[in-house]
Amino acid sequence: MSKYKIEFEKDKCIGATSCVDRCPDNWEIQSDGKAAFKTEEITEEQLALNMEAAQACPVQAIHIVNTETKEKLI
Repeated sequence: MSKYKIEFEKDKCIGATSCVDRCPDNWEIQSDGKAAFKTEEITEEQLALNMEAAQACPVQAIHIVNTETKEKLI
């Protein structure tokens, strides 16, 4: 089973909540108004919703990398 890693550029985050709307199991808004992931390493089962969260981010602050191949998926 492939594992994936989330790379998040918090400084780019504008707190739009798109990631939380798409994937509330792994994304939350913190007290500073910016998003944060709950789990950096995700499984194949968690990939689809986290990809939706990344694609929905208006400032493209969320990236997902395959930890086995080092391929950046988004």
